[in-house]
Amino acid sequence: MPDDTDLYIDHADLRSEDFTAFEKLLAAHRDRVPCTDPDWESVMFAGHLSDGKWHEPSALFTPSRRSARAASAAEKSVLVYFDEDGRALPDRPRGPAPDSALATHLAEHLPLWSAEPYHLTPGRDLADLQDETWGWRAPWTTTAAPHDAAFLTGPAGERLLAVQMGEDSPLIVGAAVPEGLGGYNLGSVRRPGTVSLAAGAAPAALGDAINDTLAPQYQRALWEARTVVLGFAAEDIRYLGAARSRSPWRHVETILANGPHLVAGIRAATVADDHLDPLVGPQLRTLHTTADTLARIQEIRTAWREAAATAPGAEAPERRRLEELRDHQAWPYALQLANGPLPDLAAHVTARIGAPVPDPDETARAARARSARRPTHASPPTGAAPATTPQPGPRRPTR
Repeated sequence: MPDDTDLYIDHADLRSEDFTAFEKLLAAHRDRVPCTDPDWESVMFAGHLSDGKWHEPSALFTPSRRSARAASAAEKSVLVYFDEDGRALPDRPRGPAPDSALATHLAEHLPLWSAEPYHLTPGRDLADLQDETWGWRAPWTTTAAPHDAAFLTGPAGERLLAVQMGEDSPLIVGAAVPEGLGGYNLGSVRRPGTVSLAAGAAPAALGDAINDTLAPQYQRALWEARTVVLGFAAEDIRYLGAARSRSPWRHVETILANGPHLVAGIRAATVADDHLDPLVGPQLRTLHTTADTLARIQEIRTAWREAAATAPGAEAPERRRLEELRDHQAWPYALQLANGPLPDLAAHVTARIGAPVPDPDETARAARARSARRPTHASPPTGAAPATTPQPGPRRPTR
């Protein structure tokens, strides 16, 4: 469940009378009749009615000004989900992860992958699970849970969601939202598809569908997403540097969340010809500096977190002082990264991500063949036609 304690009132702090009030206000909204409550005011309703039943209903409420809770809530609101009959669905405290036959089955038949079950309580849990789908529509609602669901984490950072709507229903596996993308617009990124397997499908079919189809699609989409958000973050940092504004830390966090993955991926995807490219070669030779700069910002972040942890009850001025010290130390390094080669290099190798890894012996033979075909620099024989000026090879498109 997302950490949104700064936005919403915890359901554990509410009474049964509060949930009764929420149901009364929702019913009044349904019937389009005026309704007031001494403790709560409605802010927003979502969902729609079909044949007298609610479809994915939710609502936002705030304490009324006359309520004793108004002062303690500090402008917080409460988010409530309802069932199809308009009954409130209180968030339950998270206990141990439920037993999941699906997670066990996936873990047994997908070496190098881990599988974790997911809570499926109607209301908040199912709404959060809907938010986890990346590029596909959830086949469940906030009131009708799937039979089983599990998250899959792959060896290359893949994050997938496996869902079975019924015990004998097909297994649907699709992409889960990657972490660390910073809320940027990813409209240009091509999301992975989904795979569907009949209940009881052979383990080999499951492995082939995920490892050979979905995992490469996810790797390419994740790489494109990381490249896009890193470019956005770098652009924002350059703008703030020109405007001499204080660094919004979220841009730095975006670079820290994605930069190390891109550096490792660039190194893995680089081929010999890249070092000979007049544009790419010089950038590759500075990649180690980029990695060192990322490591330095990570050290600054770690020191800030440790300092903040030693004073959890610190007053706001002290917290601001620690944040300003963090920003002052990290900002010059963030500017270096924003003006560095990482976004361009990541874009350069994008087409190679998720592609089959070439055989190294075959690659070496191809390189030797290209070298053998290169003309020597001996003087042409007398009377020979002058050599033509060699044309530059294809260049990497600019961003």
